[in-house]
Formats: sequence, C-alpha cells, structure tokens
Amino acid sequence: MELQEIHKEMLALCAHDYLGFWLVVKRVAKDAYSDTLPEWVRPKTLEAIRYLLQSGLIEAGNFEHEDSGSYKFQPMLLPVDEVIRYIEREWDELGRTPNISDICWFIATSLGKQLANDLGLRA
Repeated sequence: MELQEIHKEMLALCAHDYLGFWLVVKRVAKDAYSDTLPEWVRPKTLEAIRYLLQSGLIEAGNFEHEDSGSYKFQPMLLPVDEVIRYIEREWDELGRTPNISDICWFIATSLGKQLANDLGLRA
C-alpha cells in the first residue's frame, strides 16, 4: 500500500481525533485554501478520501445529538461510492468553501490506527 503525503497527513489526524471534511480540503489546497478554491482542489480531495475509505483505513460519519444532550459519532455505513456522492452533493449544496462542521467527519478504523502507529505518524 503506497500512501501519498496527503494520505499520511489525513491518517495521522484521523488516528488521534475526528477529522472534519473542511480540514481535508484545507490540507489538499494548502496555500490555495480561500473563499474561492481552484478547480483542482475538489477532485484531489475526493480522490484522497476515496483511497483511504476503499483501503479500509478511515470511515466517514457525522455527529448526532443524543437525548442526553451530548453528541455521538455515527458512521455512515454506506458503500464508498455512496459516501463520495453524499460528499459531492453536500458540497454542491453548500455553495462555498467548506468550513468547520460542514459535510462530514472522518475517524481511523482499527486498521488505520494500527498502520498510523506502525508508520510512526503523528498529528
């Protein structure tokens, strides 16, 4: 399995905490992250997410409000293509550069956490 730098960055962050979609976009865009993103950012962002999802290293989900007043991460439990379509649809509907809490979140699976540990990845 050949991880690119963006995959390693995402995996390191997901292995230690929840990673917001907006931060993936920001990491992909680097200096180009602004109110108007270059066209290349979207496909590169989706490619990075797809690779890690298909590899079983991360899972996508959202936080749902519970009766107790707290929030709990709920995995989407959808096939990878459906997760990607969900992200695309939500990004289109958003109509702007994603920001904190927009669209979805990611967390490393046990396989992803193990790989991050084996590679010595740190957030």
